[in-house]
Amino acid sequence: MYSKIISLLVVIVFTAGVAELVRAGGDRPAGVEEVVPGAAPLVLDQPVGLDLKSDAVQWQGSTFHLLGFHEARFALDDSARLTATLAGNSTTFDEVDYTVYAAVFDKDGHLLGTSSAPYTVQRIWLGVLVLTQVSVEMDFGRSNAYTEAATVMFAISSMDVLTPDQWQDQ
Repeated sequence: MYSKIISLLVVIVFTAGVAELVRAGGDRPAGVEEVVPGAAPLVLDQPVGLDLKSDAVQWQGSTFHLLGFHEARFALDDSARLTATLAGNSTTFDEVDYTVYAAVFDKDGHLLGTSSAPYTVQRIWLGVLVLTQVSVEMDFGRSNAYTEAATVMFAISSMDVLTPDQWQDQ
């Protein structure tokens, strides 16, 4: 678990310097200041808007994000297990193994827990781009501290992506 937290922190610090970290829409809960730059409010049992996208890919004069999420829904069960379901879509013009990361903080910016989940965008090519709906389940584990969860930060790993022109030439 310790190595998982360290790995996530390294990814967050690196990503913050070179990529756009996302912020969910909506109001911040009362008493919660933005002590973790880029963190979004964490609300239980209702959808939270996201604008989380993988790195941009340029192809034929357009910009594509192969993986994106527009909504997260968090749940905290009776055993203190925090989970989240992310809903979004993928553009399937290359097979890419992404990892989706999340870190949960209290109102003072203390890290409470992390989660990561793999997601593979499939290469489906029918002569046109295929857009599919996706869902990713995240499990943060159990902690009594999750009752104090106030904000969350998400990131998607930065991966090499081939365009259809590139992989068809191989």
